[in-house]
Order: sequence, then C-alpha cells, then structure tokens
Amino acid sequence: MAGAGSILELHVLSFGLAALMASSFIWLAFKSSKTPLTLRMALLHLGLLFLVNLFIFTTYIITEIPDFFGASEATVSALKGCSNLLNVLTILQIGFIFTIFPSPVFSNRKTTFGIGIFLVIILVIVFLIVTWLSLSIYSGYFVWLLVALTINGFGSFFMVRWYLLYRSSDDQILRNQAIAAPLLMLGLLGGNTIKWPSLLLLGGPELFFQGTYLALGEGLPLFVLLMNSTAIIMPVCALVVVLVKESTIQSELRDRSLLFTSVAFMLFGFLNLLILSLADADGDFRSLWDYFAVIGMFGLVRPLILIYVALRFNLFDINNPQIRGKVRIIALLLVTVWTSSFFEIIQAFIPLPQLLSAALIGVVLAFAIGWEEKIFEGLASGGEKQMLLSEDDYFEKDDLFRSVMIVFGAVILYLCLGFISGSEI
Repeated sequence: MAGAGSILELHVLSFGLAALMASSFIWLAFKSSKTPLTLRMALLHLGLLFLVNLFIFTTYIITEIPDFFGASEATVSALKGCSNLLNVLTILQIGFIFTIFPSPVFSNRKTTFGIGIFLVIILVIVFLIVTWLSLSIYSGYFVWLLVALTINGFGSFFMVRWYLLYRSSDDQILRNQAIAAPLLMLGLLGGNTIKWPSLLLLGGPELFFQGTYLALGEGLPLFVLLMNSTAIIMPVCALVVVLVKESTIQSELRDRSLLFTSVAFMLFGFLNLLILSLADADGDFRSLWDYFAVIGMFGLVRPLILIYVALRFNLFDINNPQIRGKVRIIALLLVTVWTSSFFEIIQAFIPLPQLLSAALIGVVLAFAIGWEEKIFEGLASGGEKQMLLSEDDYFEKDDLFRSVMIVFGAVILYLCLGFISGSEI
C-alpha cells in the first residue's frame, strides 16, 4: 500500500535525523570544554536520547519490511518487545534531563544519579513481574505507561515551576531559564500536548490511544485507560499555562519563539482532532497521519526544537572556530534531511510529481544557504540574552564518559529483556 511505503520512508528519514542529532550532540558535549559542565551534560543526554531513538527506529524499519531482512515472525515479535522497552528507557532519559536542565533540581549529583539508578532497577523488577504474569508483548507498554505517568507529571511540574517562577523576573538570565524550560518540555513531551482537546472530552479513547489503540484492542482495563489519560493531561495543562502566560505578559518581555511554538502545538492538536473525526479510520491517509501525529512528533519535530534550544542557550561553545564550522555543516544537513522529510509528508498526503518535489526542495535549500551564518553571528554576540545559570561544581568531568557507559549498558539490558519478552509470544 502507498501508506505503508510512505511510513517506511518516514521511518528511514527519522532514523537519519536521529543519527545526525545523536552524533552531533555527543561530539559537541565532549568538545565544548569552555561551556559550563551542567550545560554539556544536558547536551550529552539529549544526544544519548537520540541515540536510543536510533535503535527504536531500527526496530521499526525491520518490522515494517521483515521479508527484506529475512526476519521471521518470531524475530518481528521479539523486536516489537525491544522497541516497547526502549521506549521505556527514553522516558527515563527525559526524566533525567528534566532534573538537570535548565538548572539542577536536586542538591547534588549523587542524589541525581542515585534516584536514576534506583528507578531503572525498580522498573526492571516491575517489567519482569508483569512479563512473568502476562507473557504479553504489551507488558513493555504497561511499564512505559507507568513511567510516562510519573515522568510526564513531575517533568511538566518542574518545567512550569521554572517558567512561572522567573518569567517576569528583572534578571535576563533568570528569564532565559523560564523560556528554556517550556521549550524543552515541548520538545520532549510535545506529542502529548497535541491531545489537548481531551480536556474538553473531545476525541474519546481514540484520541488518547492514537496509533496504539487499535493494536492494543478496545478491551483495555479501566485503570490502564485512566493512567494513559492522566499522563497526557499533565503536559496539556502545562501547555495551556504557558500559552496563557505568554499571551498576557508585557509585550517587551514576550518571547515570540515560545509563543509561536505553543500556538503551533495547539493548532496542530485541533487539526489532529478534525482528521480523527473526518478521515476514514481504515484508509491509507489516516494510517499515515496517525504515524506523523504520534511517532513523527519525536522523530521529525523534536530535533528541530531541541537544536533550537541548543543553539539559542549556548549548550556548546559557539565561539570555537572548529566547533562553529562543524555546527554549520550539521545545521545544513539537518535542514536538508528535514526538508526532504517535510516534502515526503506532503507528497504522501497530496501526491506531487517527483520532478516538482525535487525542484521545491532545491528552492528551499537555496534560500537556506547562508542563514546559519547570520544566526551564529547573532548568537555569538547575544550576551546575556543566550546565557543560563550554571553550577560548574555540580558534575565532574568524568561524568560525561560515565553517562555514555551507563546508557549503553541500559540499552543492552533493555534490548535483552525486550527480546526475551517478545520472543515468548
């Protein structure tokens, strides 16, 4: 089907973006020696988040075309179990990022790492118990839902707390923290915020479980429905708070990028509701839209928001000529891949001749060349407008390497557990 082919192509493009963002952010975190260590740690863990997404999209691609890779039905089932559990790991990573950016939440690094390791161990135990009791490929989904409920709740609370606490401050650096917090939240939890019509009881279960509802079946326990609904509502409430505050704040303090991003998520949520209501649930169009509304949010939209956060708030040493040259190349690659992704989406919904599509991509890239230099010049001379508070003694330099090793170890562990749970079906 055309819809299936388009979804596969979007998987591949999302894979490419994840690879680009992971390698770039991790490299920049290690090379930006003059950047405060707390900001480098935040950048590193954003890169490690994309690294895990890389594994997830790999499983998606293989399960989408198993015959091409010679994958058996048992292998496909095992890979689905792996992707479910890797999604759990991404939620844990998001929770950790919320505790260190825009400023550390806990008093010291030992508390931060200790809570993270404790949560990983507890979740492994819960997963093993659930898998042993149900022997279900969706045991990973249940654990993911449990983690999402916790992380979405606390993460939304922390980000809104930073926002409301300092948004009207006279200190420019504190206002930067207030702006950075919701931008990060929208980048990491934006896929939930587009379901804001649920606050008005619009969309029903289909909106809550978009992309997974039919696969999991309609006979889900009530407590699972409640958990999923609560996990969605919390980021939605945070979005509404940010939108109201940003719309009513003094014009000289208003941040256009934050306001634009918040409005964009609200409008996309309304558009999503319209398509759910009007489009044929069994059609190719609806299948592709569900993919874009759910998976495309973290595969295609998240990289744009997070690269903007990294650039705007100097998470790497932009004044270093070596780094600056590499970042320019990264920015152009990001624009190229994302432009291709955008036109692939448009072409899937509105079929365009390949020649016209290629011409439009060329036009966009022609206008894009040169824009990055202007942005970098503005950032390099921005002063306090791009600065964030940082605690240089919060982390140790070796924590960068330790974080990479911990995440690699967690990936291997979760892949093994996911493979075992999936292969038992």
